[in-house]
Amino acid sequence: MPSLPFARAASASTAPCLVIAGKVIAGKVIAGKVIAGKVIAGKVIAGKVIAGLVIAGLAGGPLPAAAQPTPAGPMGDGSYTLPSLVTDTRLMPIPAPGAYPVQGDTVIDPVSGMHLSRFADKSELTGDYGGYHSALSAIVYSRYSPTNTTGEFVLVHGDNSTSAWVYRTAKHRPTTILRFKPSLGAASRALGELNELRWDYSGKFPYRLYFVGRSLPASQSVQGERPGMSFYRVDIDPATGQQGTPVLIRDFSADFPGFTGGEIMNDVEGDSSHDSRRWAWMVMDTQRGNGYLPWAIFSYDKAQDTITGRLQRSCKGSPAPCRALDTPATPAPYLTRPNMVEMSPTGNRVVVHFERAYAGHNEADIGTVADGPKAFRRDFSKPVRIGADATHSGWAWSLDGNELFISQNNRNDWIEAVDIRSDASAKCQKISDNSYGCGTKVIPYSRLDGGSWTLGMHFGRLYDRNKRGWLVMNTYDSKGYTTWGKNQNLLVQINDGTQKPSVVARLGSTANQYFDYRSEGSGALDFQGNSIWTTGNWGFTDGRGDVFRIRLPDNWFELLPQP
Repeated sequence: MPSLPFARAASASTAPCLVIAGKVIAGKVIAGKVIAGKVIAGKVIAGKVIAGLVIAGLAGGPLPAAAQPTPAGPMGDGSYTLPSLVTDTRLMPIPAPGAYPVQGDTVIDPVSGMHLSRFADKSELTGDYGGYHSALSAIVYSRYSPTNTTGEFVLVHGDNSTSAWVYRTAKHRPTTILRFKPSLGAASRALGELNELRWDYSGKFPYRLYFVGRSLPASQSVQGERPGMSFYRVDIDPATGQQGTPVLIRDFSADFPGFTGGEIMNDVEGDSSHDSRRWAWMVMDTQRGNGYLPWAIFSYDKAQDTITGRLQRSCKGSPAPCRALDTPATPAPYLTRPNMVEMSPTGNRVVVHFERAYAGHNEADIGTVADGPKAFRRDFSKPVRIGADATHSGWAWSLDGNELFISQNNRNDWIEAVDIRSDASAKCQKISDNSYGCGTKVIPYSRLDGGSWTLGMHFGRLYDRNKRGWLVMNTYDSKGYTTWGKNQNLLVQINDGTQKPSVVARLGSTANQYFDYRSEGSGALDFQGNSIWTTGNWGFTDGRGDVFRIRLPDNWFELLPQP
């Protein structure tokens, strides 16, 4: 794709202005022009970048950006507003894809008006166990917030799934690598994606992280516990950004005495309830030579330090509440392995992402509870089918404030929004064979990818229950930016798309070109709903990639069409 124009945001002390034909015209916006594919904007004066805005020369009409945008602060941390969001189908490629942004620069997307910043650099990820050096700085998944509830700190991961650093947002620099036993320094095992690091969402402990002890050695235990079966917390000092010593919350090995060979995990992608009170994990046998299998799935109330439900192949000898589930496709004493488990945002349901069973794949499970994703009560009673298969998914809120499970349905090629409270609210119906459609059909894949069938997608979650009626997602496609829905950040109105096309609000390019797993992007909306944090490569496919921040306008939700 040809380079599109871009402007760089000024420092907080720089007045908004426009650069036209090499001259700075302060205080006014005068229509600019694109000349021979080049944009005259963003002139550097005395080492400072002056905010520019290109008005003309783009397909689809004038930019949606404000006539005089509020200057962005360092790394785009400053607030700004826009008069509108793009809802049409013009192309939004990476701004100036041949020039990898300098860490600290903010680029204003010339089509969407969004502020993009390269936040981290892989060279800063030092101190990992064994001297490992990551090839990427990464946001590893879209389904949970990488920032704490105040927005002061961000989790940045390495590419090895076993390392992570805490960055101070305002400084865009790391304050600490996370270690299991920090007193050992570099000899300590680091904490990373496998440890399922999650910030506290309750508002009571904004500098607290929770994690599980997966893959951590007993020799570095906190107080003699089995790390793989244990749940921990660690606090970050807000003044220094340094971590404290991890604290054991509970060792679950005594709760499953018949199980001696594995670890607890949600399998990386799951999250707690939105108050960090309720959690769900699998008790996974990680010592089998032919693939991990779950011995049990359980829910946990952190406030009461109580297991609130268990799902097992047999409940013999297990304390109540326990539900036995026969999964004939998998040999006892194991359950058929789901893709992941998690708590719903309200904490009312345990969501077990069982895969669709079909001829040649878990065939004996067809028609059982283990066939397709289910939402259980916390005691694992009343399972509700909530989707066709264990596909990429996220969470949103209905207009009346109910939690909605968002997923891509690979059986009918729609994105669906499902009210998980009951079978009646989920509205799942068999399409044919063992295929189901559920809930509200929001938007078909073909509308986003032009019928090319090469599009992948990830979904985020909206933590704010007042932001209702919209889902957040990002797309990835090896075909670049050839159609409007490829490699984009999007807000989609939750509407019956079979009756009326859902409005799609465009949040600009993902700053990324997909070519392998780590380049899927996986943009995550932060807890405050201010920014999308993503791994981007700015169109380069040479293996580079760093954490980018797409700072949203302060008024983004007010700009969305309301029913």
